[in-house]
Amino acid sequence: MALRTGLIQINVTDLQEARAFYGERLGIPLRDRFGPDGPFELELGEGPPVLVYQVPVAVPVDYGNQTGVTLVLYTDDLEGTVATWRERGVELIPIEWSEEDSGIAPCPYGRFIAFRDPFGNALELLEPTPD
Repeated sequence: MALRTGLIQINVTDLQEARAFYGERLGIPLRDRFGPDGPFELELGEGPPVLVYQVPVAVPVDYGNQTGVTLVLYTDDLEGTVATWRERGVELIPIEWSEEDSGIAPCPYGRFIAFRDPFGNALELLEPTPD
């Protein structure tokens, strides 16, 4: 049995608020595949679809202290994206072991910082090291 990544789902409690956060605040293009009031996809280029789906209850993640799956978004300009998101009021989560005032830290794939959406989901933003 061969497995592959099918889709990534982000659960939220309010689709309109999620549209404003992911589309306007983060600046990610949205795809209304299921109509203007239904779930929507984040247009992130290649890779599996990322579906934003409504659920009844939000359970905030204690980032860095609990198990779970983390969606990592790539950027070519980590400092620039972080600066833009700070201006837009995105809640950034500084990495505990970071030696930088920005909260950005190194990892095996490059440099990264975490952020939180309005529903308690913790995601990461990574500038990958060139291969």
